[in-house]
Amino acid sequence: MTPVRGRVVGLVVVPALLGLGGGWVLAGLDARSDAAAGPASPLAASSPSVPVTTEEPYAADGGPPALAVDLDYRDRRLGTRPFGWTYEAPAGWVATDIGAGETKLVPPDGVENGYGMRVKLVSERVAPAQMVEQKLAALEAGYPDVTVRGSSPDTLAVSYRSLPENWRRFNTFRWFTRPSSTEAVVEVSVFGRERDLPGLDDLLDQVAASLRPVG
Repeated sequence: MTPVRGRVVGLVVVPALLGLGGGWVLAGLDARSDAAAGPASPLAASSPSVPVTTEEPYAADGGPPALAVDLDYRDRRLGTRPFGWTYEAPAGWVATDIGAGETKLVPPDGVENGYGMRVKLVSERVAPAQMVEQKLAALEAGYPDVTVRGSSPDTLAVSYRSLPENWRRFNTFRWFTRPSSTEAVVEVSVFGRERDLPGLDDLLDQVAASLRPVG
């Protein structure tokens, strides 16, 4: 399994690309929740329906107080043997299956402009580094003002402008392999607002450290 990385804020920053939540214009994504779901492959974008950048100010996102750090966690399971995984998620968060091998978890009082996480089985059969490239390409094809906050061979941290809400949303994705394999098989993502970033970093680290294959 891919070693657990440090917090995303310590990743390589790519300021030239400034510009996991609000919505994504990807197949199967809910444009009012977060950008973590859907296939990583990019959309056809010969005539994109959204601009690459915009000067329009972001709308106030409001919502609940910032996500706390050091939450209580409980065991969860993703998938079934021999391809299942166990992981920990915040106690009391509500899990919703949004597709085969994909689960979204949010607080019981979660709102569209709040925070949460997703876990997803990956079937692309490519290395984590290629998943990073594909996810970024899909984002840049589907959203304005995509900002790469940091990246590594297995992690991508971005912000983007959600439409039509016009919120600035933040997602961080991380991909994991099985022991003795180079193929990404699990995607974990967290999403929220700028004030949630410390809590999102802590959440991703906690989930990543707990992720285990069930053979």
